[in-house]
Amino acid sequence: MPQTKRLVLEVALNHLFTEKYFSVCTLDKILDVAEVSRKSAAYKLLSALHCVHYDQMTREVREALPHLVREALTPVTPCEAAEIALRDWKEE
Repeated sequence: MPQTKRLVLEVALNHLFTEKYFSVCTLDKILDVAEVSRKSAAYKLLSALHCVHYDQMTREVREALPHLVREALTPVTPCEAAEIALRDWKEE
């Protein structure tokens, strides 16, 4: 993955978890940059939390968020993973 892309993703992920609420809009932009689809079960769970303030979530849900985001960022199929890898390889 190109360095600039990695840095942008890092900043956006940090923003996602430092706001007062969970933003699916920010997550959508992160997934777009990472070139990952929104078809995962984790994404569907996360989308239900759109605009929910972190202080309104249970501790268990807050603790699950990073794991769900990581899962949502995982390419859904081997074909998607190969496509992303080829694009990154061509960019370098």
